[in-house]
Amino acid sequence: LADAAVALAPVEAAEAEELLRSLRCAPVLAGARGRPPLDVAAAARAASALSRLAAASPSIAELEVNPLLVRPEGVVALDARVVLAPAAEYPH
Repeated sequence: LADAAVALAPVEAAEAEELLRSLRCAPVLAGARGRPPLDVAAAARAASALSRLAAASPSIAELEVNPLLVRPEGVVALDARVVLAPAAEYPH
């Protein structure tokens, strides 16, 4: 969709929610085609937690969750990819 928002980690939940709501596709988050609105705050909390994990873990070079399923029962990462930095690049 070429629709992205970027911030430096760690990102607080409120900032993550602002980033999500700034996307061009944000109206879809409010519900579309008979679907209920998504819990944007829950998705933002998940993004915030992931950003804190990445910022606190120098051994993580890349962290991606795609897709992130947001349901009334909670948020679930359906797939994730973690790339570790070469051992020489972080203290043990």
